[in-house]
Amino acid sequence: MGKVARLRKLFAENPELAKTTDKHASPLFALPENEDHAFEVAELLLANGVDPPVVSEDGTTAAEHAQKQGLDAVAGLLTTPIGPRHA
Repeated sequence: MGKVARLRKLFAENPELAKTTDKHASPLFALPENEDHAFEVAELLLANGVDPPVVSEDGTTAAEHAQKQGLDAVAGLLTTPIGPRHA
């Protein structure tokens, strides 16, 4: 992930992609390592309806996962309550 323009196009065509989950959690668990890129992708995912409180198979939230990856700003974003988001 990380190609934000491509993600915007994919979500415009099929917004449900942002909300995709599986036994390993959500797209929030597959953010780029670069914090600026990760933050931008996380904002896009949130704007398209991804659920930040979703928990992975091992019981970790996306915010906790981001924190472990050193993505502090992303972890903060995922734990900040915000009103409805729009892409």
